[in-house]
Amino acid sequence: MLEREAEVIARLLYYGRVDWSSLPEFEHLERVAHKVSARSKVVAWLHDAVEDGLTTMGALKEAGLTGSEYNALFLLTRQPDETYLDYIRCIARAEEDAGEIATEVKLADNDDNCTRPCPADKQGMRKPGGRYDKARKILEGEHK
Repeated sequence: MLEREAEVIARLLYYGRVDWSSLPEFEHLERVAHKVSARSKVVAWLHDAVEDGLTTMGALKEAGLTGSEYNALFLLTRQPDETYLDYIRCIARAEEDAGEIATEVKLADNDDNCTRPCPADKQGMRKPGGRYDKARKILEGEHK
């Protein structure tokens, strides 16, 4: 899939949606996509779409995801019964292009989550020893 196609899909899926701070959710996707390498941009634009319930893996595959993009997006879609750190460990253990893409996108995603406005009850995730710090250490430890 071309990056521009992924961006258009993301714009359509996230039109009018806002995050917990009442900011456009699309801006988060845009910042994440700008932080990653060219080969990871398609996945960055779409990284939350399936988990947010806005589309399906099948629909995105039909829209033109490559095998590596599909597999990376699958890795980035946390399952309801999966703990956050188990989800992160799965990404960290993944091999080849899909694992590298998913790791790069997840690191950029968490970095953005740590810098955008956040409600008080979610601040602990950002602190040293919080879930984003733990995730970064796991991801960077596996994919250097």
